[in-house]
Amino acid sequence: MKQMRRARRGTFYTRQNGQLTATVWKDSCIMMLLSTAHQGWRDPAIHTLKRKCIEENTGRLRSTTIPAPPQAVSYTRCMGGVNRGDQLRSYHTCARKSQHWWRGILYFLLDVARVNAWLAYKHHHPTTDDSDSSISDGDAKETTKDANTMTHSKFVPDVAVGLIDGYAGGVPPRQVTRSRPVPAYNNQGHYSAKMPGRNARWCRWCREHNILTKAGLPKSSQRGCPVCGVNLCPGRCFLKYHRASDIENDSTTTTTD
Repeated sequence: MKQMRRARRGTFYTRQNGQLTATVWKDSCIMMLLSTAHQGWRDPAIHTLKRKCIEENTGRLRSTTIPAPPQAVSYTRCMGGVNRGDQLRSYHTCARKSQHWWRGILYFLLDVARVNAWLAYKHHHPTTDDSDSSISDGDAKETTKDANTMTHSKFVPDVAVGLIDGYAGGVPPRQVTRSRPVPAYNNQGHYSAKMPGRNARWCRWCREHNILTKAGLPKSSQRGCPVCGVNLCPGRCFLKYHRASDIENDSTTTTTD
């Protein structure tokens, strides 16, 4: 590294092992590059970069061409791809907050796979339109586009439909009602159900025994006993009301006898 700091701008050294190439290049600072897509040699005709350097005689900045390894040339031409990838991921991301670290990695990989699929689709279908990926929804409505033109916003639901279509069938889950019928104590004909009408009515048991709410009113309920035709709170009021009916019926039968 000390030798590279004293070297001229544009000097580079490479070491290659199979497909892996390590490069150290002297630009305004020392840049270290690792690549599996480039070789360790450069073509003097095309592997150059324009930089502004200070002239030794005048001390002014002047544009000049310096040698550069192919790794640096490709990086300079394609840099910003990470930011562009993050931008595409943010449009239709599936990321959600979670306390589990592995879920963040899973959401990231899903977004990267979706962006790569869109880039591959654009590569094989040059007629696609990518303008809606960087404008707002309001501007997108004002832009006139062909209905058949594939855009990023249309591509994402098409991928979801293509993955789900044909595999979404199955047995629908059995719906379990939240409120089950309360068993009656006098006979099996009485049951708790929702009474007709849109509004709740006062509970017969609460009103007879002066059970009030914090506002000083009898409790109201939409449920009751359709056999008796009265509104009752489900649970305790329903059971106590029918127990009282049993006691009254028993006492009336005893008196008659």
